[in-house]
Amino acid sequence: MLPAGFNRPLLVMNADIMTRLDFTRLFEFHREHGDPATVGAVRYVSRIPYAVLRTEGHALAGIEEKPEQGVLCNAGIYMLQPDVLTLVPAETMIDMPDLLEKVMADGRPVRVFEITEKWFDIGSPEDFERVLLEFATGEEE
Repeated sequence: MLPAGFNRPLLVMNADIMTRLDFTRLFEFHREHGDPATVGAVRYVSRIPYAVLRTEGHALAGIEEKPEQGVLCNAGIYMLQPDVLTLVPAETMIDMPDLLEKVMADGRPVRVFEITEKWFDIGSPEDFERVLLEFATGEEE
């Protein structure tokens, strides 16, 4: 737990993340919105390798050739107000997505902050080496 009287936002970040995120932007966003929790998000885009049919019932309404679809994914970077930690029982481990679910179940909002800077998951030795090379050279593979 935090020391008594601690009243500043808390940054929590997964250990297997590297990013060029300007953390000042995240802090300011969290402070401006004033919500109990903010989760960083990255956009993941995948390309469908086929033409996608848009239908209305059984009728063809249109065709989109090999479209891209994007979704926001958890970036493993969080800002928390100290009182959020009261939702974690003493001597208990909790995953951050589970804690965010508890915040929402408590009727409190969780804000989403989209990270536009470079962000990498380095969960494997191969990913780690690739990202180190990119940071060292400034070039993407």
